[in-house]
Amino acid sequence: MPCALTSLRTITNCFKPCAALQIMGSNRNNWIPRRLTYSGLFWMVSIACFTLAVGDRLWVSETQGDSLLRRSSRDKYPECNKNRVGGCITEWFWIITARTLIVSLNIAFFTVMWMIPNFIEEAAPSFIDMDVRHSNWEIHKFTGIWLNGVVTVLHCVLLLAPSIIDGTPLNMLRDGISFKEWWDPWVRTFVDYIEDGQVVFSADEVFRLCLSIFVFCFLMPLSRCDWMMYKSYSVAMAIHALAGFLFMVDMVRKNSHPLCWRFNLPLIFLYLVDRFLATFFYRVHKFTVRKVQKLSDGCFVVYGYLPNLPFRGQGCGDNYWLLHRFQARRLCNPLPQRAHPYTSFQNWDANTRHQWNVGFVIQCNPKNKRSWCLWLKNRDVQLLTEQKRTQNSNCIAFQNNKMKKFHDVAKHLDTEISSTKQISEVDFDPESESVEFYLRSYGPYRSSFYVIGKSYKSYDYLVLIAGGSGFGYFMSAINTISNCERENGDFETNEDSKLHRTTLLYSSREKNLMSLYRDLVCKADNQRKCRHILHYTGKDALDEMIGQKGCKDSGVMPVNPGRMDVEAILSEYEEMQNETLVCVCASLGLLAEVKKAVYKYGLRLRAEEI
Repeated sequence: MPCALTSLRTITNCFKPCAALQIMGSNRNNWIPRRLTYSGLFWMVSIACFTLAVGDRLWVSETQGDSLLRRSSRDKYPECNKNRVGGCITEWFWIITARTLIVSLNIAFFTVMWMIPNFIEEAAPSFIDMDVRHSNWEIHKFTGIWLNGVVTVLHCVLLLAPSIIDGTPLNMLRDGISFKEWWDPWVRTFVDYIEDGQVVFSADEVFRLCLSIFVFCFLMPLSRCDWMMYKSYSVAMAIHALAGFLFMVDMVRKNSHPLCWRFNLPLIFLYLVDRFLATFFYRVHKFTVRKVQKLSDGCFVVYGYLPNLPFRGQGCGDNYWLLHRFQARRLCNPLPQRAHPYTSFQNWDANTRHQWNVGFVIQCNPKNKRSWCLWLKNRDVQLLTEQKRTQNSNCIAFQNNKMKKFHDVAKHLDTEISSTKQISEVDFDPESESVEFYLRSYGPYRSSFYVIGKSYKSYDYLVLIAGGSGFGYFMSAINTISNCERENGDFETNEDSKLHRTTLLYSSREKNLMSLYRDLVCKADNQRKCRHILHYTGKDALDEMIGQKGCKDSGVMPVNPGRMDVEAILSEYEEMQNETLVCVCASLGLLAEVKKAVYKYGLRLRAEEI
């Protein structure tokens, strides 16, 4: 069961760099104290809530067995004997899971909030190692599979255990339906499901069993499988949201679940408020596209300007959700669509920042005709000279029938674009009706790499790893460290700079991405102080890149053929494990390889999946 083993490792990995003590280094008998972490705190609070929820049912009240609701008709403990093994197992399982599901449902909804976790990431003190977004993703995955999915299905299926184990007959009671309480319409005249000599149930139990199997054995796996994500990310996320909604409604609708009304409904309401504010108000901007650089049919670099950045400004490798807005006369394809997350890189140059301040490396599959970002393939947005820009502006002035559509764009370009030939001028065809200049942007939301700037003094050695289109945060990291050193005056000479202790590892099988990496990173401020290790894993010839001199001499970087040996490189930091931070943005294959090496040598890790 590789899936089960992977999920079991999730909660273990959450505690790897935990606040408590951790086995580190090659000597596994040495316990070394580590930093306080968000994931460790989260699980501590969650375990405390699980204990209180179950303890209230078992130990707090001696007579009622339920101190919160004082339900005196409930038995303290179920009866267990050799003739009632199945009934004993079922009732004990129901007692425990009826309480744990209340807590796990709240965990599932809290970990998919947007605004509140982002506020926690920004407001938390620097001595807590946060990484909220990635930690929430792993916690949500573990909770959804094991604490909600498996537990809910077993909770419903174990109604059959007394019949299977003890041979107790099943008796389905048809007491009718009453829509006076439409949320729980099935009438139930019995009190206990497992009675002496029979197991009684209604049509509602059959419905809940079928619903749990449909949600957790079909909808949830479908929404996360590669096939569905390939077909349509938007549809996959819609299916996932529908499955979660069905599970939540089935939990809170039952009259026999009054504790869900008290403890789940308030957090669900908070979740809806969070999503509403994040969708319409919180850091929602119009992102002006200034340049689209087409590397191939499936890879693009988008440069643009984002106004009204938040009070705390941009962080290292911030995440933005981009939504391709509707065109003027026809809706974009496909529908419905969902904003897609991308890791950004920033432009810190004061001379050109007013022209573009955010960039994205966007990769999609050109064979998938339903791909969200396939519209970029037909966009021809390129740089222009000042003379060409003026000609286009004059052309717009004479196109009275098109004036209304492009007036705002021309005015924006005339007022903000300088005469420098930077990424600041957009070429558009006034005769075309399919040209778009804006995306709806949600963000910035702090990524796993926010720690590079926020907790700048928490590490001495930095290792940045990326694969494919995930290298964008490299430029942000280099510039963030340079800015922190200038502001704090942390080094007296250039040799004392933290960038001299920074290593950049990049691997790609696409020649165009490798060339783009070298072009963009070479332009980053003070990047020549870093150590660069590049590996090309593609099948095409790359003779013009392999073996060239590094940036310090010729402005280009040497490229090595074949896969990189991540474990060998990270082994260099085994002796500096408490002072080393490893960041990685890659696909699952490289991500798993890095995690294995990081945990082997006891290094601190920040990871995001492409």
